[in-house]
Amino acid sequence: MDNARELAQQLVNSAPLAIAALKEIYRTTSEMPVEEAYRYIRSGVLKHYPSVLHSEDAIEGPLAFAEKRDPVWKGR
Repeated sequence: MDNARELAQQLVNSAPLAIAALKEIYRTTSEMPVEEAYRYIRSGVLKHYPSVLHSEDAIEGPLAFAEKRDPVWKGR
C-alpha cells in the first residue's frame, strides 16, 4: 500500500499536461504493436501530446532539473 501511495504522490506532483498526454497515449495505443503505436503518436492525431512538446512546462522541467529545484508546473 505504501508503494501505491508513493506512486500516487509522484503522479500528483507531475506536470499536468504530461499526465494528460500519457493517459491519452495509453488509452489509444495500449493494444497496438510497439512500432504501430510509435507511428500513431508521431502522426499528430493525438490532442495532448503535441501541446506538451511546445508548452511552458516543457521548458520548466529541464530548467528546474538543471537548477536543482522542484519544478513549478503551470499546465500550459
